[in-house]
Amino acid sequence: MSTQTKKRSLDDYDEVMETKDVREYLNLSRDKAYELMNSGQFHVVKSGRSKLVAREVFRSWLHGE
Repeated sequence: MSTQTKKRSLDDYDEVMETKDVREYLNLSRDKAYELMNSGQFHVVKSGRSKLVAREVFRSWLHGE
């Protein structure tokens, strides 16, 4: 019996993604996800202790646009 789960589509995520969403989508470790969110490669908004990225900004970065 397989325990593999189906990967969620990027469109299944909220319009504003949290670090945990980026981590899940890219299958990254916690440290790597925070490193990416702090890298400056795309626009991130800090809200309290959370880092947020618009799904479309993340999609553009992912596709090299």
